[in-house]
Amino acid sequence: MRRLLPDQKTVYRLQQYAIVPQEDGKLEYVAWEPNKKTGELSWIKGPAVIVENTLCLASITSEGKEEHVDSLLELKYELQQLPEFDKAKYFCVVVQGQACLLKYCGTGNPLKQGSQEFKTAQEMLQKHGLVTPTE
Repeated sequence: MRRLLPDQKTVYRLQQYAIVPQEDGKLEYVAWEPNKKTGELSWIKGPAVIVENTLCLASITSEGKEEHVDSLLELKYELQQLPEFDKAKYFCVVVQGQACLLKYCGTGNPLKQGSQEFKTAQEMLQKHGLVTPTE
């Protein structure tokens, strides 16, 4: 992974994401996706923030074509070499003010919608203004 993010001293893995601490203490996420027609990889980046026990991956701030990795298999291998992100219990992607699937950081399994744990996490995200309440 050092080849993918050569200027970073510490990069963590979280499922298909790389979590990158910035010099100012903020976090950024990077994710890769193959083009289904060409097989080429592209990447997206965005800010990540930890609120209480949840890592929120916010809207995409930049994207581009991956020039350092030839295949998804190579990328997965390089991601597996990184230490696992363990600074939060849950993570979610926030899109247009809504949390898309709250998941456990360690396993990637989604929290069961309607469970008390899910409700508590949703309320916390709403309290901090990261997602809007759903009716």
